[in-house]
Amino acid sequence: MRALAFTALFVFFACSSAEDDPPNDAGVVTCEAPTQGPTVHSGFPNADETWSAAGSPHRVTSDLVIGPTIIVTIEPCAVVELSEGVFLRAQGRLYARGVEGRPITFRAAEGARWASLAIQSGARVELSHVELSGGGQIPATSFGETIEVVGGVFPPVPQLLVQNVTVRGSAGYGLYLRNWAAFDPTSRDLTVQGSGAVDGEPGQPMRISYNALGSIPSGRYTGNRADEIVISGDSPHYQVELDDTLRNRGVPYHVGDPGNPGRLEIVQAKLTIEAGVTLRFSSTPSGVGGLDVRDQGVLVAVGSSAAPIVFTSLADQPGPGAWEGVTFTEALGAGNQLQQLRIENAGAHGGDNGFGCPPLVPTLGTDAALKFFTQLPSDFVDQVDIVDSAVHGIIEAWNGTYVDLLSGNTFSGVSACNLVSPKDAEGNCPADPPCPK
Repeated sequence: MRALAFTALFVFFACSSAEDDPPNDAGVVTCEAPTQGPTVHSGFPNADETWSAAGSPHRVTSDLVIGPTIIVTIEPCAVVELSEGVFLRAQGRLYARGVEGRPITFRAAEGARWASLAIQSGARVELSHVELSGGGQIPATSFGETIEVVGGVFPPVPQLLVQNVTVRGSAGYGLYLRNWAAFDPTSRDLTVQGSGAVDGEPGQPMRISYNALGSIPSGRYTGNRADEIVISGDSPHYQVELDDTLRNRGVPYHVGDPGNPGRLEIVQAKLTIEAGVTLRFSSTPSGVGGLDVRDQGVLVAVGSSAAPIVFTSLADQPGPGAWEGVTFTEALGAGNQLQQLRIENAGAHGGDNGFGCPPLVPTLGTDAALKFFTQLPSDFVDQVDIVDSAVHGIIEAWNGTYVDLLSGNTFSGVSACNLVSPKDAEGNCPADPPCPK
């Protein structure tokens, strides 16, 4: 009986500890009860500060700004509790470095929803073994994110390091990195769950700018209202202008801001897309989504039989022509490669007319899932599946020599021609152009 009573007592205390402090990856928390708190913070610290575990909870009752020359260090096991609508703004340095078994917690005060950990341009924030929950109370100013990072320096300078970090229950986005803000390259193990907790706010785990895509850390991005990462351009860098990599993080990428046409343009840069990645493009009354490779841009999209790359529509029930497709214009950069790639529901009109040699009767336009305006080598495109295109599969829209892009690729549900041949060097078409189906 005494042994049984001891076991029950041990289980009681273990459960109490796990309830008071969120468990680390191993599920074991070794934080002691605070002995000096609560500690109240607000305003503008005028000197470096350390927020101790013993002084928890650290209650931020109004906006707190860490100035450009200030360092705030938060100890392992510390708890930060933020009041309704309160921002924690970092212009200087914030170091919240928990360790395994001794995490740091940012949470809302009882019955409240705090605003955001807002990381300004030039700031540096490092989070390790940290959980942030209950954030995003920022109506009419942003998108309900718990963490906001503002870049503003191009090329991007990493501002946020996350390792073993969880963002939970955001009103809108979990994280919003804008103006080319980037994660530190050593970031890893980021979990975002429960995003979109407030109706009318975005429900994705993250929104991040082009030119910082390769910094997205490993982790878990499922369990949100919309399990996809939003990628988009920010003025004046609306295009991919730096060599970058779009990594397979286990969820699709939503191209373009919600409500705006999803366009991804690669200009004088190389974008590599890892095997297994899905890109989803939207079309709206103001324009159609698409992927454009321009002016020496390079697209390397090489999937595998087990993990093909998919370009598709954002629509819940898409049909042919839900977005434009992939277009290569102007001079090609060296190294473009498309393999084990599936292009679905493309072929919407993107403004191209009079290119290539489609059949004359009936008259067909020059819209297609895949369009090339510059002569390309025959091994450029291999094992590409084009599915449910509204008009053609592929158009060779240059003036010059025909390239066999039928062999090695597959076509299904293509409304018109699988392949439209180019005009000759003088810009002429034969009287009866071929239309392979």
